[in-house]
Amino acid sequence: MARARNIKPGFFVNEDLVELDFATRLLFAGLWTLADREGRLEDRPKKIKIGVFPADNVDVDQMLQELHDAKFIVRYVVNGVGYVKIQNWHKHQNPHHTEKQSEIPDINGETTVKERKQAINKEADQPDLNGEITVKAEECNGGNLADSLIPDSLIPDSLIPDSSSSLRSEEGRVAKSPAPSPSGRQKREETTLAKYLVDCREKGVKPVPDDHSIRTWAQDAGISDEMLQVAWVVFRERYTEDSQYKAKRYKDWVGTFTNSVKDRWFSLWFTGEGGVVSWSSTGLQHKQVLDARAAKRKEDEQRKEQEAAHATA
Repeated sequence: MARARNIKPGFFVNEDLVELDFATRLLFAGLWTLADREGRLEDRPKKIKIGVFPADNVDVDQMLQELHDAKFIVRYVVNGVGYVKIQNWHKHQNPHHTEKQSEIPDINGETTVKERKQAINKEADQPDLNGEITVKAEECNGGNLADSLIPDSLIPDSLIPDSSSSLRSEEGRVAKSPAPSPSGRQKREETTLAKYLVDCREKGVKPVPDDHSIRTWAQDAGISDEMLQVAWVVFRERYTEDSQYKAKRYKDWVGTFTNSVKDRWFSLWFTGEGGVVSWSSTGLQHKQVLDARAAKRKEDEQRKEQEAAHATA
């Protein structure tokens, strides 16, 4: 069940959070509405995507990992089940006293239900196993804190669209009921990037057409052709070589690549003063690797040419 939560002005100017891309920042706020009263939720990227990005082609698993690496959340496993804990939850959120108790274990495998009851009996704040306050006396008594939400702001299940009422595709994208198509029209099916690249080679076309809008968009945004080329190689290698991603299937791989460029999935560049786009440290690393590969290929070609020349001499 989704829940209404607080968001403060400091969210938008947090110096660490602004280093993440736009979609990841939006996901972080979305996690608040999915988390229970202890700031915990199941680590299920596909389910989270349905709750936050139902119609967007984004990689929630990658964004969750970025939030984890930046210490905004903690991804952990208890008894083989993955969970997410939002850091500093009670510092920024004061769930209403009628909200359901958490049923999700903390990092140590313990729930807070027992600790909360003890706190109520003692009429005092008690730290949980992680040293954080899990309940306040005002909450136990039904009092209103400055940032508390009124009961009416809790969103009941009846106001949330039933996910079973609509068809959903593999990655959580909302899939509309198929409509009859005119006779002879070929439907575009989901496929892996490897299969898409094979199809492009067979047809003799570029994976990203020269006239595609992403090229113009990148030029207008100050992203150089070299940056765009590195972004494509990193994108291609992720979805053709990485075991975690190579099985993913999409209908529009060019559109997926476009999203990766616009949303800076790989953090290869940044915009500095005056709107100048420069390589990030991550981007420079990828560029150096690709430059080294190109130099190696050139050496191999030169060696083969020399060997062929000696053989015919």
